[in-house]
Amino acid sequence: MANVWRDRFFADDTVRQSNVRGTIAFAMTGPNTRTTQLYISLIDNTRLDAQGFAPIGRVIEGMPVVDSLYAGYGESSGGGVRAGRQAPLFTGGNAYLDRTYPKLDRLIRMTIIDRR
Repeated sequence: MANVWRDRFFADDTVRQSNVRGTIAFAMTGPNTRTTQLYISLIDNTRLDAQGFAPIGRVIEGMPVVDSLYAGYGESSGGGVRAGRQAPLFTGGNAYLDRTYPKLDRLIRMTIIDRR
């Protein structure tokens, strides 16, 4: 799926909330370059607000589960979208991740709750 979206982007949202611990936002390389990659802030990342990272949600239950995800690879399991080292991920997909990063966790399912 990442390869399908590799050269397709969608416009940014306005930053209306701060990137604090537990918020969810799209990774991007610059303005209007969001694709399919999301991240959960494990710490307060308010420095990202000025860079245009607009939170689209928040973990409201289960943050201890997020904290327990395997972190041993750090950013080396992709290097972050801005590092530009994700070509093997785009060409190899989940098979590449499973082979190269066997301890990497992944989301299988999540539920979106509208709290408006």
